[in-house]
Amino acid sequence: MAPLADDDEPFLPLAPPSVTELTEEAAEEQAALKEAAAEAAERGDLEEAVEKASAAIALGRGAWITGVGNISS
Repeated sequence: MAPLADDDEPFLPLAPPSVTELTEEAAEEQAALKEAAAEAAERGDLEEAVEKASAAIALGRGAWITGVGNISS
């Protein structure tokens, strides 16, 4: 197995720890991003899937966290 390459890119954003509950609007946005991530993964576009999933996670704790083990749930 090849060693990991040095990467100058920053880490992906994390959910803000202060957000314990999403607003209805944020929850809807998170659900849409989660669905877009699943669709991208099914198409094989893993870069887009990670981008959408990361955006969903960055919104805060919510429905995304419950489905973390299964991107298509």
